[in-house]
Amino acid sequence: MGQACGEPTTLVEALIEQSPGIGGLSAFIATSFSGRFTPAAVSGFSLASMGAIGALRSLTKEHRLGVIPCHVSQIAPMIEAGTIGCDVAFVQVSPADANGDHSFGLISDHVRAAVTKARVVVAEVNEQVPFTHGELLPAAEIDVAVQVSRLPVEVPPGRIGATEEAMARHAAAYVEDGSVIQTGVGAVPDALLRLLHDRKDLGVHSGMLGDGLVELVEAGVVT
Repeated sequence: MGQACGEPTTLVEALIEQSPGIGGLSAFIATSFSGRFTPAAVSGFSLASMGAIGALRSLTKEHRLGVIPCHVSQIAPMIEAGTIGCDVAFVQVSPADANGDHSFGLISDHVRAAVTKARVVVAEVNEQVPFTHGELLPAAEIDVAVQVSRLPVEVPPGRIGATEEAMARHAAAYVEDGSVIQTGVGAVPDALLRLLHDRKDLGVHSGMLGDGLVELVEAGVVT
């Protein structure tokens, strides 16, 4: 299934509702912030992820989440190799362009590998998902299309407390003008990025771009 802001929530809701009557299902989602995957919701199937990330954390306390310890960059090769099985791919896409191609919208990760590997591709075509540059999904590759119009999942900002603030201030002291930083999303990265607005000519490596980084780009700090 598509992850994070690319989670196809309508399809996920249908899976949760129908899974008890199907049986024997195993699903993989790298991260989830939708709150749909509760211990009760996954009682009808087994769910795996790359970690207790976001809303999936509650499942670990109930021993309802299988964890595949891997870097996010390994997921696509593992799908291609069959290490992570993929018979059916659930994806969220934008409406098609004039050529009949859909965009994966808010994510660009292992969904392309999942679509290529899967026997069946079910696409949630969400009119509120933007068409973005990156991998495309031709309509001919979609076996079942579900038309929806709903807000995509949003990743909530991390809660910055005294500990997170102290960690961010310690890290910020090492960031000089012209530095290249590696950052992600969460309370500590958010707190750190807020402290860097007086820096110049920063470079960034990141697998996820949050609002704090966008603000630095717009301010000309990240070049």
